Amino acid sequence: MNENRYPPSSDGAASAPLLVCEHLTKEYGGLLALRDLNLTLPKGKIIALLGPNGSGKTTLIKIIAGLLVPSSGEVRILGCKPGAATKAAVSYLPERNSIPEWMQVGEAVDYFADFFLDFDSVRARAMLADLGVPADRRIKH
Repeated sequence: MNENRYPPSSDGAASAPLLVCEHLTKEYGGLLALRDLNLTLPKGKIIALLGPNGSGKTTLIKIIAGLLVPSSGEVRILGCKPGAATKAAVSYLPERNSIPEWMQVGEAVDYFADFFLDFDSVRARAMLADLGVPADRRIKH
């Protein structure tokens, strides 16, 4: 992680812990995936997230990455709520393809460009051309 992306500010974001979760809860309908989670992770440490299937690991990671919104509670990454500014510090790579199969390759490039501030669309399209992948081809193909 490049800590220079987060210059010192008057709100102390530069000295903030890497991650703070306060009273984080996530419900899917009546199913409780996370309940009142409080967690603070310092910068500069390697942390493992372990637990049995269904314990909320993926839900927590998706909330931290800004892909899900908590039912209640708050998440802060380097003092900021998950959003465009935190996408440079937090990434999520799912084990399954999360891009809809109906989407075209070129649309997927545009999608990632909208989602990640540092995504290089020109480079991505050049790589696709080098690989012979047409922009109008559907993801499922």
